[in-house]
Parts: sequence; C-alpha cells; structure tokens
Amino acid sequence: MESIIFTRESLDVQVRVWPVYIVLSLLINYHLQHGVLDYISVLAKLGILLIFFNLSLLIMYRFYLKSLPWYKILIFISVVWLLIELVNWFAFDLFPFLGLFTVADDRLAERDRLYWQIANQVLSMMMMVTALVLQVFYKKSAADYRAESELRHRLELEAKDLQLRQMMEQIFPHLTFNVLNDIKEEYKDVAPGAACQMQYLADLLRYCVKQVANGNTVVLVDREMEAIDWFLKIQAHRFKDSMVDYQVSGESWGQKVPPTLLLVLLENAFKYGLKNIKDDPIQIRLDLLDNRLEFYCRNAIDRGASAKPSTGQGLINCGRRLAMLFPGKHVFEYGPQGDHYHVKLIIYQN
Repeated sequence: MESIIFTRESLDVQVRVWPVYIVLSLLINYHLQHGVLDYISVLAKLGILLIFFNLSLLIMYRFYLKSLPWYKILIFISVVWLLIELVNWFAFDLFPFLGLFTVADDRLAERDRLYWQIANQVLSMMMMVTALVLQVFYKKSAADYRAESELRHRLELEAKDLQLRQMMEQIFPHLTFNVLNDIKEEYKDVAPGAACQMQYLADLLRYCVKQVANGNTVVLVDREMEAIDWFLKIQAHRFKDSMVDYQVSGESWGQKVPPTLLLVLLENAFKYGLKNIKDDPIQIRLDLLDNRLEFYCRNAIDRGASAKPSTGQGLINCGRRLAMLFPGKHVFEYGPQGDHYHVKLIIYQN
C-alpha cells in the first residue's frame, strides 16, 4: 500500500507540474537570450533535472523517509550539496592542475555565478523532492489512520458480538442441563434406565461445554476416559445389540490429550461402522505407557452409512489440533483398509 501511494502521488504531481515548469523555462531562456534559443540544449538540461529529481525522490523515499527520523532529510541534502562542491572542485581546480583539460578564462571569471546557478537549481529540486515525499508520507499516514480507525471500530463490534454470544452460550447449556435433570427426576422411578442415560448425557455435555468455556487445550487422560465411559454407555443404550471391545492397558500418571479428541474418533466409528456383528466388534484400545499414549480404533465399514455425504472435517480438525498442540510429537493415521476403517493415534508426552 505504501509503494502504491508513493507511485500514484508522485506521478500525479509530476504530470501536472513538469509541463508547466518546462514551458516556463523555455520562455525565460528565450527572453534571456534575446529571441535566440537553443531548444535542444535547454531540453537536455531539463531532462537531466528530471532524471535527477526522480532519482533523488526515489533515494529519499526508499532510504530516508521509510525509516525516520526527519534529520535524515538534512543529511541527504547535505550529501547532495557536498557532491556539488566536489564537482566544482574537480572541474575548476583538480583537473586543470593535473593538466587533464583547461578551463577557458571566461568560464573562470564566471565560476562563482555558474556555481550558484547550479546550486540554486539543485537546491530547488531538493526542496521540491522533500515537499513531494512529505506529501506522500502524510497521505500514507492519513490512510493508515483511517484503516486503523476502521479496524478498531470493527473489533469493537466483534467484541460486543462475541460478548453477546458468550452470554447466550452460557444460558443454553445451563438450560439444557436443567431440562435433562428435570426429565431424569421425573423418570427415575418410572424408567430408571432412561433416567440413567439422561445423567450420562448431562455429564458428557457438561464435560464438553466446560472444556470449551475454560479454553482448555489439553486435559488429563483420566477426564477423557471418564467421558469415553459415559459415551459408550449412551451408545450401548441406543444400540441394544452393539458390540464393542474396549480395553485400557497401563497406568495413568498424568498423560494429557486434547479434550474431546478421542470422543470425536469414537463418534465416527459409531456413525459409519457396523455395531452389531458379534465376531467383528468395534475395537478400541487405549495404551498408557511411560512416555506416550496410544489409541487405536477399528470398525467394520457400514456401506449404507458411508454412502451418506461427509466432509471428513472432523478428522481434519483433529489433525490440526494435534499439529498445534503436539508438533513433532504425535502420529495420527486413519483410513480404510479393506472392509474396515482404522484410526491410530500416538501422543508422545515428553
């Protein structure tokens, strides 16, 4: 954006100013030379000034104003003035002394006038360059201020919207838990099995909501295992003939996992897998080792369920969470193998 503003403003000013400057220079030189004007010579000088102007403009913008403070402008002008002094010294002192070329007497007599004529033109160019670059700088500053104000206003609106959504998110989970508890109390004597399922569902929802509300990125594996137990009990009630082979080995000593990650993997197995094959149950293995946690899940593919449209976003999000929380310290593999779908997860704890 800064370069675009610089290019646009500098071209806009020069397109309007340089034609006027050239015409005025030709008229002034025409009158000074009493009607005899060498147009080629004058235009050549103006061309040199044009090149010098844009070169100075580029240098000052690129190397000075892009990294303030302002005194660097004076440094740049001083360097240019020093170059004028050096050119004058080389042309009128050093080269004639070395015998490289001889300066005509009339030029020596006009040395001071020529020097100040050149210095005046250069100084005028430098003042124009400084004015133009400062204009570009202030244009950019104004654009940045407007963009910052718009961003601040948008962030304030988003913050208010987020605050409102957080309030709603607090209301609806509590409403859900209260309704489930009311239903559980109503059915605990009439249908104790249904009331028990209500309790499992309430506990599972509370676990999921709590992790999101607290912003937890990882939890102890014990908490996830407890949620897995609730989930499997709910599924066992939903699917009376469901066959699940769930085994846990090893000791829990504080291993950590992303919250609800294992639940997502299990939910996929129940959603797309066959659940009622006695000789081919859904296999779930959770191995708790000294330096790692290993999770494995395998289910027979339900071709009817797998034909339903799915984005696969759940597994993709699991991979992204693992990449952010355990970079270089996890293995996550999933996919079909024949008539089964396999998921393998290893999370290294050290």
